Amino acid sequence: METQFASGIADGVAGDGYEAGVEAGREAASNLNGTTADFCQVFSTAHFDYDDVLAGIRSVVGDEPALIGCAGTGPFTDVRSVESGIALALVSSETMTFQTGIGTGLSDGIHRALRDARKDLSGTDDSFPYRSALVLYDSLNSDGEELAHRVRRKLGARVPFAGGAASDTYQLESTPVFCGDRVENDAVVIATIDSEHQSCIVGNHGHEVISERFEVTEADGRQLVELDGRPALEVWQEAVRPYAREMFDIDLDEVADDHQTMLRMMGVFEFGIDQGKSYKMRACIESNPDAGTMSALVNIPEGTHVQVMRGTVDSQIDSARTAAQSANEISGGQYSGAFIYDCACRHVILDDEFDTAVDAMRSELTKPFVGFETYGEMNMNFGQTSGFHNSTTVINLFPE
Repeated sequence: METQFASGIADGVAGDGYEAGVEAGREAASNLNGTTADFCQVFSTAHFDYDDVLAGIRSVVGDEPALIGCAGTGPFTDVRSVESGIALALVSSETMTFQTGIGTGLSDGIHRALRDARKDLSGTDDSFPYRSALVLYDSLNSDGEELAHRVRRKLGARVPFAGGAASDTYQLESTPVFCGDRVENDAVVIATIDSEHQSCIVGNHGHEVISERFEVTEADGRQLVELDGRPALEVWQEAVRPYAREMFDIDLDEVADDHQTMLRMMGVFEFGIDQGKSYKMRACIESNPDAGTMSALVNIPEGTHVQVMRGTVDSQIDSARTAAQSANEISGGQYSGAFIYDCACRHVILDDEFDTAVDAMRSELTKPFVGFETYGEMNMNFGQTSGFHNSTTVINLFPE
């Protein structure tokens, strides 16, 4: 039997988590052609009680499928997108097996949390020669860059993985992950997939360089304090000012205290770290005009060299389409479905054109898919050592 991959999505309002879970679960289950699900991944917006969401899904699919998921912004599928709702995928397969594990206390130590997450993950089975993994984590309590590299060491260099940082529609209050029936903050969840065929992971970001290179000369955790010995915000503003005026007719000095406008500007004009053939994106989400600092979604250590980048609506749509094209071409169209981890910063840039970018992926991918807007994306493939990104579309194709 070939692998069955089915998506489901539901709109909802606060307090209706159970019913939304039922609706999304039923839609996906109805597309499994009568087979029983072995695996479920679910993304839920912060409008619901997450325990109710999982209870609703379980009422449809039962207790047997391995389940992971997280809080997520802007869930979407191959059918549609929702601002408030739930999106999930069910997978049924005789050519792959699934295991899940969860580790808590990320803020106390990534090593211990990953050790706990691996307790329930057994070694590989010779009958399934290819292992890959999915990783979701609480973005408010851990550094994604460090986590990605520690996951690589724990799983081994021969295990590619994709995933993302849980998100809560820019509230920055609570970003839990799910495993089985558990909902946990300050946690990481891992699902391993052992398969007869290899999975395919592709990423693309669509930003271009607009500045010279600057050195991070002072940083405090996720806070950028100085670039080239000057206030970080001042340096960024100098690079961005003419583009903000040209593209949006915005004077950065006049909107310095307008959080929403600055959030959009920091989404459009992010920092890039030169990786040789591409750039690793780093997004900031807060600025302090009095202190001249900027706060990023992930640590940018002192000594790092960064450049200011620009992302436009058109470039973000094109990059989503290109990621989907590449995934389809690399796999030769031989896949059952896809999980997509797309950055919430891209949602900020795209604004009303967000659905246009999802439509661009729909035009290229020929099988069902499920995704959400993350606070950071993981893409650790063979030969890669730069696995954590911002403002990037990461597509993980499941084999047939």
